[in-house]
Amino acid sequence: MKKNKKKSKFGSNMTKNREKRKKEASGFGYLNLPKDFPVYKEKVGTCELDIIPYIVSDNNHPDGDEDNPDSALKGNQWYRRPIWIHRNVGAENETVICPKTDGKKCPICETRDKQFREGMDKEDVVGKASARSLYFIIPKKHKKYDEELHVWGISDFCFHDELDDELEENPEHNVFPDLENGETLSIRFKEDSFDKNKFVKAKRVEFLERKKQYSADIIEDSPCLDDFFDVPSYKELEAKFLEIEEEDDQGEEEQPEEREEKKGKKRKTKAFDDDLDEPKDEKKEKKKDKKKMKRKKKGDNECPEGYKFGKDWDEYVECDECPVFKACRKAHKK
Repeated sequence: MKKNKKKSKFGSNMTKNREKRKKEASGFGYLNLPKDFPVYKEKVGTCELDIIPYIVSDNNHPDGDEDNPDSALKGNQWYRRPIWIHRNVGAENETVICPKTDGKKCPICETRDKQFREGMDKEDVVGKASARSLYFIIPKKHKKYDEELHVWGISDFCFHDELDDELEENPEHNVFPDLENGETLSIRFKEDSFDKNKFVKAKRVEFLERKKQYSADIIEDSPCLDDFFDVPSYKELEAKFLEIEEEDDQGEEEQPEEREEKKGKKRKTKAFDDDLDEPKDEKKEKKKDKKKMKRKKKGDNECPEGYKFGKDWDEYVECDECPVFKACRKAHKK
């Protein structure tokens, strides 16, 4: 007689494990990196990096400006690829690309805006989209990394905001990504903390003369940062997002109004992503509001919405279109 075969504990579990290991190997589970492409990860200390531009292939690059022909328009060189991500989405607590990365509507962002409009407490509002940037970089004089092209992904809070501040004060260094006339960045990373979690953040950015410039070959032979990620469709992300909002209905079918109701309920999220590299409230989700665009600008040291200047920086939705946002940010850092 033939013995009945027992169901193996392997099979589908092996597939899941391979997928998990692939994500861990890439360093960024939400990105699609070319096979064996080197990934750079910042550490505490001072590092020197050359940021290498790439050829934009996306018609909707977030830094593109039709009024500026040299900006991040399709076919031009540009130094970074901004993306937005949502963390802890769905039953698997996945990190996913927010559709606004491609200028499209996002069900999570819409739910967040609705909850703010309804006056929900800040701690009860669903997860915002966190701003990050992808770069091509070449590490210089690094013990761990070879001097070759790497991809580097980091939250804007932990690097790009500091870079922007330095460039505002020293605009002559705006040429730093240029292949023929660029500069090397010397970045000092220090350990920071938020809500008992530790992460690494840039505290100083300096611009050094490059010892060696680059030819156009390095761009022609490199992949495109616009191809390093996939943006989920509205329906795909909505289905994944609502999965963590659903409660036990004991087999009863949900009515449309019940599903809509659940979108506004509290969802517990971690303050940091897997890399612990940015706090939960680094920036507020941008909300377009034409009425707020017409607000009259008040004094440099006064909040037009009546909040505490410097102390309440980036704490409210109104901050997104505030005319004194930058001045308030500088006061907040002091």
